Amino acid sequence: MSVKEYREGAEWRRWDLHIHTPGTNKNDKFTGKDLDEKWAKYCTDINAYKGEISVVGITDYWSIENYFVFKEKLRSGVISKNIDYVIPNVEMRVTPITGSGKPVNIHCLFNPAIDSELEDRFFQKLTISQGREFSATRSDMVNFGRELSGDNKMDAEQAYKHGIDNLVVEWRTLEVLFKKDEDLRRNTVIVVSNKSTDGASGVVQHKDFFTDDKLSQLESHRRGIYKMSDAIFSSRPKDAEFFYGHSDDYLRLCGRPKPCFHGSDAHDNKKLFEPDEQRYCWVKSDPTFEGLLQTLNEPMDRVFIGLEPPALKIFEENKTKYIKAITIDSVQGYKQEQGVWFDGVRLSFNKQLVAIIGNKGSGKSAVADILALCGEASTPLEFLTPKKFKKNGLASKFTASMYWDDGTESTKGLAEEVNASVQERVKYLSQNNFESLCSEIDQIEGFRTELENVVFSHIPVAQRYGCTTFDGLVDHLKGNSLNEVMAIKAKLQQVNERIAALEMQRNQKYIDNLNSQLEIKNKELDAHDSIVPEEIENPNKSEKSTEQSEQSKKADSLQAEIEQVENKIAEAEAEKLTVSIALQKLRQIKVTVEGLEKSVGEQRQSITDELLPYSISIDDVVGFTVSYDKIDQEIASNVGKDKKLSVELDGDGTQQNTGLRGTLKSLTQERAKILNDLGAPEKRYQKYLADLAEWKSKRRAIEGDKSDPATLEGLKSSLAYIADGLQGDIDKFRAERVGYVKEIFAVKSKLVEVYQNIKASIDESLNENHDLLGKYDVAIKSCFEFDESFMRQFQGYISQNVKGSFYGKEAGQMKLRGLLESVDLGDPENLIVFFGTLIDHLEKDYRDITKKPVRYIDDQVQDLTAFYNYLYSLDYLTEAYSLEMGGKQLQQLSPGEKGALLLIFYLLLDKDNKPLIIDQPEDNLDNQSVSRILVPFIKKAKLRRQIFMVTHNPNLAVVADAEQVIHVNIEKDKDNRVTVNPGAIESPEVNRAIVDILEGTMPAFRQRDNKYMN
Repeated sequence: MSVKEYREGAEWRRWDLHIHTPGTNKNDKFTGKDLDEKWAKYCTDINAYKGEISVVGITDYWSIENYFVFKEKLRSGVISKNIDYVIPNVEMRVTPITGSGKPVNIHCLFNPAIDSELEDRFFQKLTISQGREFSATRSDMVNFGRELSGDNKMDAEQAYKHGIDNLVVEWRTLEVLFKKDEDLRRNTVIVVSNKSTDGASGVVQHKDFFTDDKLSQLESHRRGIYKMSDAIFSSRPKDAEFFYGHSDDYLRLCGRPKPCFHGSDAHDNKKLFEPDEQRYCWVKSDPTFEGLLQTLNEPMDRVFIGLEPPALKIFEENKTKYIKAITIDSVQGYKQEQGVWFDGVRLSFNKQLVAIIGNKGSGKSAVADILALCGEASTPLEFLTPKKFKKNGLASKFTASMYWDDGTESTKGLAEEVNASVQERVKYLSQNNFESLCSEIDQIEGFRTELENVVFSHIPVAQRYGCTTFDGLVDHLKGNSLNEVMAIKAKLQQVNERIAALEMQRNQKYIDNLNSQLEIKNKELDAHDSIVPEEIENPNKSEKSTEQSEQSKKADSLQAEIEQVENKIAEAEAEKLTVSIALQKLRQIKVTVEGLEKSVGEQRQSITDELLPYSISIDDVVGFTVSYDKIDQEIASNVGKDKKLSVELDGDGTQQNTGLRGTLKSLTQERAKILNDLGAPEKRYQKYLADLAEWKSKRRAIEGDKSDPATLEGLKSSLAYIADGLQGDIDKFRAERVGYVKEIFAVKSKLVEVYQNIKASIDESLNENHDLLGKYDVAIKSCFEFDESFMRQFQGYISQNVKGSFYGKEAGQMKLRGLLESVDLGDPENLIVFFGTLIDHLEKDYRDITKKPVRYIDDQVQDLTAFYNYLYSLDYLTEAYSLEMGGKQLQQLSPGEKGALLLIFYLLLDKDNKPLIIDQPEDNLDNQSVSRILVPFIKKAKLRRQIFMVTHNPNLAVVADAEQVIHVNIEKDKDNRVTVNPGAIESPEVNRAIVDILEGTMPAFRQRDNKYMN
């Protein structure tokens, strides 16, 4: 069989390590009249098998003869099925006996490289005593069969089969044999069946070997068999989970962790490569014996029993996310005068972890830069720069082509720049970029942005509103909420003005002032009543001249007329005031509507632009019309009324119409003229009437009505309202204010809800990886927080030299801080309760906790309306979003902790599955972080995304179980030729390269006594 290179490294392939052939020593049920026909049909069925089989373990009892037959048929082409590798599997029976009365099945899978030596080194040395010693060779098995039958002339083949049927050795015989030949042991994988009937698990069930306390005397044998074995034949998931070695007492019971293999155990044609329930055995390694050995080091990650490994489905469904290969060539006409460099480099890649190794200055980071360039990574490059490979135009002499698994490809000159206008297809954490992000002392914005790129991946596309970055989404949501909040705040400010005006009326000083005014008004009324004009009798009651009597009557009539005109003037003035107020309100409403129209117009234009890509008209989405007709009509009507009242009062400017005031003036002048012509008695009487009318008018002015707060009735009404109706109105407007606060809270919560959804998604990932994270307690906080200026702003409104709960700067600050501690800003109801508590502390003095004397808010607050507008606007509530690790904020983390957190985000939390290129991450981590974060997290991340890890420490590639290792070297003595040597860890050439870089320190290379080549 020719040696084949597997440059892409360890890949999932189907293996069947337990398959028999025609002529098998037991239970041969293959189709055919004789052995030749059986083999012919066997080969035909194998060739016709539709599934892919990479490695087979040709199995027989105490023999590898049929293994050689199979190999020859494969070599000669009789078996044309594309089988990469064939392993000899010797099936044996060993004691002790199981509870089913059967010996234990043990298999020895040998390295095919020594198959010609097994006759002497294994079968000849494996002996059993039956009168004399017999080995497991064919000739001794013939003699053993004849000895058992007592028939020395028994046919050789029959005797051989009889010997094989009865050959059972004690398990320690195998153990001793391998101890004597350690090299043979290194080239053998011992696999024990775990069935209860003929497997190791059935040993302790033998009823003849139980002691009185129900503990089997065979337990030590079972443990010995498990510890001697390298792997288990079992398809049961519980067995696989157990033999991963996670239980506390596993090491004591079974030794090292072990993979579980499963085979078809085919003894007939129908069973070929078809185990029960399609429990196929998949192995991720090179199809070599070294690949088999590698599964012993990584049993959980390298073997899968089932229809298909989940990774294959991920590969198939995400072909755009896997780099298949890259080629690098010199440009036409380049004569290599500046060196060979990358000319002719060809690399095809594994879909999981690709480790690029080499000594310092070997060109491994150059490969990372070329991958990043072709993948349009946004991170600045480090090798392809003017100070390095672009110097003297060297980069312009080479081009690189990248091929993706979906069939797409792209070509770029190494002197080109990354195209920032296209979406990056790879994520690149270069060495300098990684170090720069983690080493910022005072500024953490770059580091935060890098983490938020990962956070953004947790936001469903439908909830990103077309934004492509985390900051863009936040700005979008804040912009929308700002417009909504402004509309609500306009109504809030109006109700705050009303509440402030009403609350000021509760102040005892205000009430005392009203009572004082009322007392003055009462005294004023008493004083006025004391100066009522002395009554003068109407002289017309006595006999007078007719002329004198007529003049007096005319004066009386004019006085009555004057009083009527005065009443009409008062009515007109009152109506004119009402019309004026109505006009003012209507014009203000119109201004508000004009503002609304302008705002909606701006919003419509913004939405129109956003709808353009979808060919949707704004009119199909938003219907909004404004009509000023009714308002204008009402304004015009009131303007007409105002003009009419003005004409009624002051006339139209002509002598014919001087209005009520002109009429009053004329009547007053006419009456004065008549009075002047009257005699003394009539004059006195008419003066009395005028004085009495004036006195009554002044008395009415003092008494007033309820609508005029400066009059006696107005003051009484105000005091009655304060006593009976004021608090009810305050409560009503406060309830209205609470509604506005809840509306604002709901709008502001939209961004917090996005944060909380992110937190929930990331928390889910963190919980899934809780065991991996260990002490690296990563937490995301998403909530409202008080702006840091809240306490200062709040105290700025309070007069702290006025008695009250917040009296004194330091004492008031302590009181406020205590109240803040109990607030749950995530609950609007709790926030409303907090506001109520603040108001309560302003209305009562909690410095005296027993009496809690009453205080008045307007005494303590300098500008009550402004204070309420600030407090209830929630402007000071910031949408807090923070990342922490180990209880530390980002700015408190050390460079090593930042490096650990960055890797946690990219390896565990990032939902983006584009290829990830990490250049020498170990340089920015302490040793503990390398072992506790980098290795286990990479092993987890490679299950869902392709990872390229550049490292000068190949031990990382080993402990992270890289599927592919690429050894890069620059042969400076050969014109700077860059050589690449790719393959799996188990590949002998890659194996040697790893050891060479580790300066030959094989012990540092081995992990838990791993079995690598010498």
